[in-house]
Formats: sequence, structure tokens, C-alpha cells
Amino acid sequence: MDGLGAGIGFTLVLFIMGTIREILGQGIWMSIPGVFDGFKIFGTSFTESSAILLILPPGGFLTIALLMGLFNYWRKK
Repeated sequence: MDGLGAGIGFTLVLFIMGTIREILGQGIWMSIPGVFDGFKIFGTSFTESSAILLILPPGGFLTIALLMGLFNYWRKK
């Protein structure tokens, strides 16, 4: 049961990180190039000038740092 809980927790964290990076990095969620255009969360003006840093590898470290800080803030509150 411990391995199952760890696996589900890790999968959930990866899903949350990927969702944040996709939405803030491109403004589109769950897009598959050439197959599905995805859900446009923000308008076209955001997708033309998005935060490109979040879809690059350093954006993953930035996202996990912000999530850890947010969870630590909630836990102390």
C-alpha cells in the first residue's frame, strides 16, 4: 500500500506541474500538435506573448519551487 500511495502521489504532482507549465507557458491545456488543438485557457493575445521560460527545463524547477513554497505556506497557516 505504501508503494501505491507514493506512485499515486508522484503521478498527481507530475500532472499538476505539467498543467501549470502548459497553461502559463503556452496558454493552452492538453494540446496534441496536429491532432487536438487543446483548450485555450487565455485568449490569443496571451498565446502570442506567453512565458516561454515555463515550458523550458528551468521552468520545471521554478514550478516545483513555487509549489513547494505554496504548500509550506498553507501547512504553517
